[in-house]
Order: sequence, then C-alpha cells, then structure tokens
Amino acid sequence: MCKFHKDVARDIATNPATNEFDAGKYCVALLAMASFRIEQYMPAMHGCDGFVPAEMTTTRAVFAFAESHLDTPASAIAAYRDAHIGHLRTAMDNTAAGHDLSLAALNVPDMITQGGYKHCAKMDADPTKNGPFMDEAVVQLFNGYDDVEKTWAQGTLTLSATAHRPEFEPIRSAAAHFMAQPGIRDTLKTMFEHSLARVFITAQDDLAAGKGFDKTDGCVMCGHGDRADEAKPAPTSRFAFLRAARDGFGGAVLSHAGCFALPVIAGAFGMAVSGPFLGAMMLVTAPAIAMGATWGLARMRGEAATPAKLGISAGVAVALALAISTMTGGHEKHANHNGHEGHQMQDMQGQGNHGHHQMPVRQP
Repeated sequence: MCKFHKDVARDIATNPATNEFDAGKYCVALLAMASFRIEQYMPAMHGCDGFVPAEMTTTRAVFAFAESHLDTPASAIAAYRDAHIGHLRTAMDNTAAGHDLSLAALNVPDMITQGGYKHCAKMDADPTKNGPFMDEAVVQLFNGYDDVEKTWAQGTLTLSATAHRPEFEPIRSAAAHFMAQPGIRDTLKTMFEHSLARVFITAQDDLAAGKGFDKTDGCVMCGHGDRADEAKPAPTSRFAFLRAARDGFGGAVLSHAGCFALPVIAGAFGMAVSGPFLGAMMLVTAPAIAMGATWGLARMRGEAATPAKLGISAGVAVALALAISTMTGGHEKHANHNGHEGHQMQDMQGQGNHGHHQMPVRQP
C-alpha cells in the first residue's frame, strides 16, 4: 500500500485525545482505502508509492500531477480533513460495535504498528510495508481490475461480495459495513485525492529536508513487491564480509565437533566410522552449516542473504575444515581413536593374562 492510503487509514484509527492507535481499525480502513489507486488519476505514475520524494519531483511526475487536476490549496485540504475525519471515525466506531475489530478476530497475523509493519519484534517498523495478509487482502478482495493479474485499475473498484478465502471474510465483512454507511465512500475518495495531492505538493520540501526514502520497490498493491532496501543503513561491505567469514568459521567448528561425536555414537552400537567418511562429511556439513547460519542471522538482522555472503561463508568453512583436519592429524586418527579404542583395550587385556609373554606396545 501507498502513503496516500496509509496516512488516511492511520488518521481514522488514531484517537485524537490519547493518540492511541487501533491496529484493527487501521486494517479495516486500509482495506477500504484500497478502493482508490494512483493510476485512476495519474496513469504515468503507476507504481509510485509516495514514500520517495525524489520520484515525485521528476519532470514526469510534475507533469502527471498537473494533468490530474488534483492540485488543491493546503488550507482547503486541512479544512476538509477537520470537517470530515470525525465522521469517518464515528463510522468506524459503528462498525466496531457490530464487528470484533481485534487483529485476532480479523484473522490478521501481521505485526501492524502505528509506525508501520514489523517482521519481528527486533526490527524497526517499516511504513512502506503491510504484511503478507494485508498485501493479499487489499488486492484480492476487490473486483474491477483492468488485468487478470490485478496490477492495474483505471476504472472503479468494488469490494467483493464474498471473500476469496474464508479467513479473509471477517475483514471483508467489516470493511463492507464501514463503507456502506452514508457518505463514507465519497468522503474516503476525497480524502485519498487530498492525500495524493499533499504528498506531491510537499515532495520538493520533503526531499530538501531529507524526509522519506531514497528508494522503494514500488507499491505492493500495484504488484511490485516489498521495498528492496530497509530504513536503516545497510552494513558496509567490509562488515558484511567479516560477518560471513565469522559464520563460516562457526560452521567449520561445529562440523568438526561432529567428527568426534559420530565415531563415539557409532562405537556404542558396535560399528566403526572410517576416516575418509569423516573427512567427506566435514567438507559437506561445514559449508552447509555456515550458509544456514549466514542466512538465518541475515534474516534476523533484516538484511539480504546475498549469494556473495553465502559464498564467502561456505568458502571460509571449507578452508577451515581442511585446516582443522591438517592441524589435528586427520580424520583417520579420529576414526581409529574413537572407533577402535575398545578393541585395542580388549587385545591388551587378553595378552596381559599370559604372564610369560611380553605385552606388545601399540601405537596410538
């Protein structure tokens, strides 16, 4: 969804007296706002999500905005908002009286916050994202798209009479109730137009002030996926290399620990494990563990697990696996020591019973 939609939905869902944000009301309002799209007014700006000021200061954007005839004085935008936001909030309260608007009742699993969507508790909220459930709802619950893939709509969109999947019915039903109240759809339409205008009008000042983002991957409602970059700066290539190398080292160490454990386990069952098998196992498991660790930690940090990072961690793991094998005497030693130690002890005890024979000295 775009800034044009989210600003209005957030305003509806926020208590003006306490600034308390209701995530359920926000989701219902956001679904209702999905009735309106930027290409209905500015076809040339299809995919613009309003979060990148530089995108709206280009010649193409300025011309498209002028052609839309949406330019409205800021005072008029503010006056309309003040006169109608109460009506929208009352309509949402009426909906809440007949529908449970908690996220659980709406079946919304996404982590919706006032600042945006969060992938996990450790990440900062991202205002450009919705979460997978809302991504699907704001597109699939509407009819009237110009294409089968539902990426383009210059005509009127209407909320479906029934949800495309059962789990989406509670939020669809709540949005239908909200939008069916007198004057709501027309008011939402004007609020969207004013929100669109405000974002374009202030784009130059926002760019100069450093507000917004430098780049996004378009609007998820328009079928372009999530933002490609995160709000926080990406780690430098040097730190990315060190992190990947660290993961590779950890993978090699963990894999080598398995070389000690496997023969012991096998010996308990009367079996032996060969050195070549241990060596091959380490060369396979070390990079696998390293790449898995790199991918998992990157996801936790909100970073991309690029092929370069995975390749570095795997390469370091293989190199360290070979180095560890050389420094510790090879995997044949582990196999002999752990797998055959019991047989050696039995042989020594058996010969010790013959006092007139000298006990042979066995090499470790």
